[in-house]
Amino acid sequence: MTREEFILIRDELTKVVINFEILQRKIHFLKCSYFIEYNEELEQELYLKYENQYLSQAIIKKADGESLESIAEYLESCQKEFDIIVRNFQNKYKNYQEMAKRLDHYTATDMEKLDQEFADYCSLYHPVIKAHSTPLESNIYSTLASLYRTGNVVGFRNVLLESKDSFTSTAVALEEYDVIASFYKESLENLKALTIKCGKEFPLDRENIFIDEAAHIREQTRLRENNYKLREANISLHNDFKLNFEKDFSL
Repeated sequence: MTREEFILIRDELTKVVINFEILQRKIHFLKCSYFIEYNEELEQELYLKYENQYLSQAIIKKADGESLESIAEYLESCQKEFDIIVRNFQNKYKNYQEMAKRLDHYTATDMEKLDQEFADYCSLYHPVIKAHSTPLESNIYSTLASLYRTGNVVGFRNVLLESKDSFTSTAVALEEYDVIASFYKESLENLKALTIKCGKEFPLDRENIFIDEAAHIREQTRLRENNYKLREANISLHNDFKLNFEKDFSL
């Protein structure tokens, strides 16, 4: 493989990597917006879904002949598990609120500059592109990618500045072209497939809810109808639980 052929493959990969990274930032922003916008419905869904699951399993255990003591221990463990789930949910909401508050200070131009800064960094030091990344460089990438995807402009720039002396520059030898190009081609196929997959999944498949009021109302209605069905099932399960255990259980 000639140097020119190798550079063409690397340049193509660089474009795909940068587009994918920008897409990941967009996805994170949309998740943040979705979580904040529909937090009430999502929290209700969380409680109903898990409570229904726990009630149902307890009833099945009773039918299978498990002892009341064993079932009581199961429900106690369920309560502990759910306490952790709720804390994680609340922490995510708090983090997303902080992210949204931080982003309020930035304009579209600010985010375009951030995209360009990360693109410039990626073209030189992204672990998929740089042939000889050190473990330290890979760790720096993980930190920068996290800051970038959450829109932490100040944190991103500080880490980039603090890490500038940690980046290495190692040329790719002619005898390495074929092996590295093979890795590049595999990475290209994987990233292109992932990009297509992301476009068909949440939250990109619901992006229009943030730009179209009718779509927003439809999504809110969908969530509320889903919770109504869960609530109906919840009422039925509570009745069955009381028939089986002569008492109730709730989270």
